[in-house]
Amino acid sequence: MAAVMFARLETVLQRSRTLQSYFGCCSQIYYNAAANTSRPQSTCSASITRLKKSTYPRMYKVRLVQPDGSSYTIRYHEPLKLIRLPVDPSTLTEEERKERLRRLKPEKPKKIYQIEDDDGDFDQRSWTNLIKKNS
Repeated sequence: MAAVMFARLETVLQRSRTLQSYFGCCSQIYYNAAANTSRPQSTCSASITRLKKSTYPRMYKVRLVQPDGSSYTIRYHEPLKLIRLPVDPSTLTEEERKERLRRLKPEKPKKIYQIEDDDGDFDQRSWTNLIKKNS
């Protein structure tokens, strides 16, 4: 067991020496025997190591627009272009509330009129004054 731990420590130290030539600040590495892991003690470790997660969720950049019109970019789990937060009705004035209700109220259905066509009294010659000639 100790030989395996020593071999792991030796490989970690070899890797740290090669990284030290690229990143001078990563020279301090400690070995945690209880967790059987080693990691650099430096601010550059974020650029070298990966996130310790079982899953890597994909986050998309999305524009978030607040009710007052201000906007900023956030990370969101769905690829949307824009997220608009709803307006709080309690903060609106009475006129703004009425205007908002008028906009949100459904329109009245339009009446459809049917025109009865009598083909018997249609005279094509009476419409000749409306036809344009292309010559």
